[in-house]
Amino acid sequence: MGVCERRGFQRTVLNDIYHVEEQLQSYDPHLYLMWNPKNGEHVIMDGLLDMSIMKIPQIGFE
Repeated sequence: MGVCERRGFQRTVLNDIYHVEEQLQSYDPHLYLMWNPKNGEHVIMDGLLDMSIMKIPQIGFE
């Protein structure tokens, strides 16, 4: 179990109306999305390195 799973993130993303994970994987097949249902945060994960590379939403980013 990785750090993100221990923090409550899960791989299943509901209602991905913008098909974000498909767009990520068309860029790099190792990228995927995880989300935390408790607080609504999302992270972009790199499956090759098994680490998060970006947290969404970014503070100050609109």
